[in-house]
Amino acid sequence: MFGLQWPNGKLPDITDELDPSVFCNVQYVEYHSCFHTTLRVTSIDPPSEHDPQRKPTIHFEGESLVGTMTEIHVQGAVYDEGGGVIRWSMSSSVAGEVRLLMEGVQIGGVQSAAGWAGCWTAPARGQYDPAGPTWAYKMGG
Repeated sequence: MFGLQWPNGKLPDITDELDPSVFCNVQYVEYHSCFHTTLRVTSIDPPSEHDPQRKPTIHFEGESLVGTMTEIHVQGAVYDEGGGVIRWSMSSSVAGEVRLLMEGVQIGGVQSAAGWAGCWTAPARGQYDPAGPTWAYKMGG
């Protein structure tokens, strides 16, 4: 997961339009993190009666461990948007509080180990909330 953060958790005051020069500020910090996540299927919805060609929606949940202390609970769904697009929608929470929302599209075909790529953001999705790219892919068997 990649992200953009400010040390005090607040963006500098931007009164008019967003100005890309904020990325030159010495307080701007860019980081990336890798999380090993284990997912399990919780349910599968049958294909829609209106569009039987679409694949069923798969609901899942699981856990990630950040460092040695913080356990993150994840849950979401994988569904067929039509036109060959497989969509991933996922949230992550710590101690019952939703911290991130992630949306992405499958890379490659169904069951592709290349995973999915998309974007994460804060649950409120406010104008100055952080957001960044994310990529989830399968490792191992």
